[in-house]
Amino acid sequence: MVLKLAIPESFDDQKRGLLIEQVSYVTPGITSVTIEQDDLLISFQVGMEQIEAYLQAQFETIVGKIADYKSIPVRTLKSHFTSAREQSVSLSRDHNAVDPSAYQLLDELFLGIARKHKAVERRYPTLLPKQVMHTCGYHTNFPQNVYAVAEIPHQFDVLESAHRHMDTVFQKSPYYLQPCICYHVYEELSGQQVNGVRLYTAEGRCFRHEAKWRLNAFRRNEFTMREIVMIGTSSDITEIRQRIIEDVWELFVRLGLQGAVQTANDPFFTSDGLDKLTFQLLSSAKYELIAQCGNHSSAISSFNHSGDVIARKFQITGAEGESVYTGCVGFGIDRWVQALCHRHGDDVRNWPIAQLEQIYS
Repeated sequence: MVLKLAIPESFDDQKRGLLIEQVSYVTPGITSVTIEQDDLLISFQVGMEQIEAYLQAQFETIVGKIADYKSIPVRTLKSHFTSAREQSVSLSRDHNAVDPSAYQLLDELFLGIARKHKAVERRYPTLLPKQVMHTCGYHTNFPQNVYAVAEIPHQFDVLESAHRHMDTVFQKSPYYLQPCICYHVYEELSGQQVNGVRLYTAEGRCFRHEAKWRLNAFRRNEFTMREIVMIGTSSDITEIRQRIIEDVWELFVRLGLQGAVQTANDPFFTSDGLDKLTFQLLSSAKYELIAQCGNHSSAISSFNHSGDVIARKFQITGAEGESVYTGCVGFGIDRWVQALCHRHGDDVRNWPIAQLEQIYS
């Protein structure tokens, strides 16, 4: 079933993108949201005709929320496009087709960049404690992406009979699956005074609850990410972030990839989300490295200046109790792999990566 709804004439590309992002989460019954000329097409499961009125009402609410938003032009920091031939690869392809060594090869390059900037290496658990999630506020800013953990209580009679009614014995656990790595760093430094500039790096599995129909080779529920976390003054974060952008951009171009570094925003899902979005774009708080793969584009890395917000939440200060600032750089390793597969094919031996190992290690 498809519901066609007219998009207001005043909606530019940025507002249309926000419309898709918001409407995608109106109900789990939605199977796709696309734009065809000046109409929004909402596909939903057969047999759910009764939700049409609800979908239309929610659409109008979302349109009303976005209508007054003043679009902020996206700024391009760097771009690289060539006419080189690309592989023709479906975006719904299975990651199992890729040589597992590709992930390690790429992460070694990213780790090399982290080491170049003297980042301290860390390894953290996949589980994020409830108190950390509540301190950072990720679950309130991006509730659409959160995975909480359930567990069977350690209670004898429940455990003994669990096999007979498994679906009813779970209780909420005091853990979440981590949506990113950086919050572990802030937890480690919580309540401490930090002297000078500090950088940390860690790699791990991350989890985000994406709408099923939006999943493809680039957007996944579970993925591997390396992050570089920066702590210092505001100017420290700005300077280090720019140096890392230069390093990552050099790597991107030398790997034969095409795309751009642009200002970007996070998918806030709160009542003040548009205000936060505006601030990010106006202040260049977030850059993304966008890889262009045929007709599809995807962010494969992000470069964030978080101000002093996160440090204040975790009560991290400078040596004299002054405010400190944080930032982080994220490498979506699975997405880099897919971009390289699209560009050079699945055989890692054909990737222009071997000659880079010494440079970035």
